[in-house]
Amino acid sequence: MSIITKSNASDISTILRNQQLTVFDIGIFRLQEDLKSSYPEIKKHKDVPYEDIYIDVLSSYWRNTVDLIVSIPVNENLKKENYMSDSL
Repeated sequence: MSIITKSNASDISTILRNQQLTVFDIGIFRLQEDLKSSYPEIKKHKDVPYEDIYIDVLSSYWRNTVDLIVSIPVNENLKKENYMSDSL
């Protein structure tokens, strides 16, 4: 390992050690896991393999929001008015 790489690794390690997790951060992690466990409920609405579903939780500090994302592929009943629909 070169000196530069060791230095960068040390800096990153120091930064990570000094960053405290907040209750909010832990809540986001828990929400991500809870959302992943919602697959059986999603499957009730649309029979799609788990691998084809994109699930994520994002937080925006400047917008003061927590966004839950569940994206599933669809190819039926698509209309110009609802092809980007956010509900089943």
